[in-house]
Amino acid sequence: MPFNGGTNRNIKMNRVLLTGTRQSVIDFFFENMTQDFDFMTSSVRARDLERHIEVYSPHIVLYCISDEDPDEKIKIEKIYRHLPHDKLFFGIAGIKQQTIETADFTIQKPLNVVSVRQIMAPYLNSSEAQAVITTELSVPQDETQKEDSSAKALPDNIQRKHILVIDDDPLVLKVLREHLHEKYDVAVARNGNMAYRFLDDHRTDLILIDYEMPGEKGPSVLTNIRKLRWAQNIPAIFLTGVTDSTAIMEAAKAKPQGYLLKPVDKEKLFSKIQEILGY
Repeated sequence: MPFNGGTNRNIKMNRVLLTGTRQSVIDFFFENMTQDFDFMTSSVRARDLERHIEVYSPHIVLYCISDEDPDEKIKIEKIYRHLPHDKLFFGIAGIKQQTIETADFTIQKPLNVVSVRQIMAPYLNSSEAQAVITTELSVPQDETQKEDSSAKALPDNIQRKHILVIDDDPLVLKVLREHLHEKYDVAVARNGNMAYRFLDDHRTDLILIDYEMPGEKGPSVLTNIRKLRWAQNIPAIFLTGVTDSTAIMEAAKAKPQGYLLKPVDKEKLFSKIQEILGY
């Protein structure tokens, strides 16, 4: 059974499967992070991992590393090849420096609760969990700094809207979430399958979706989402670096409410969202 230390929070989509060879790193998460995440552990054996992923359905598999072992990188690469990347994210915790690229994100030593929350938050599909984590990360703005008019906080009497960001690039997910979280509730998905899983149990007010993704492209994903009865008229904005007229015509068939070129300009992003959502 998973160890659950956060009984008063919605953690349905906030599960983390811990594996690896560094017990002290695994202990850190159980001792310090159970109010943010629901954990289960697994050995590094392929069959054990497959079984735990099947039964537990984690959104993140986190490998806790002993980077003194010269064979550790080979073990990680073997695990990475067998993971269902259309269903989960893969992270590495406990490395001394950025020496391993086979991961969606890495958490370097020394481990710190605040920095761990900040690194992992963009990879959670639970808006409730993200809100808890990012609220604790908020830092008061220096009085000498100019206020960012594109991302002003909402008045207390206006309910926050929810935005789902679908993009295969973890860096894009992280940047967009950092832009948006002060004003909107945000969830992320790396592909259509992750988005469908999220929308089975959640609602969203707007979708930001990458046009060019491996496997199922953005227009197809959006078309499938709109087959849901509640999502037939859901607004969407395509994020794209593609300017080819044929591609644009294909995207237009999905009837998006707009397009934004990558890299996404923050001012244009907020302007377009405000145009659609009203604030």
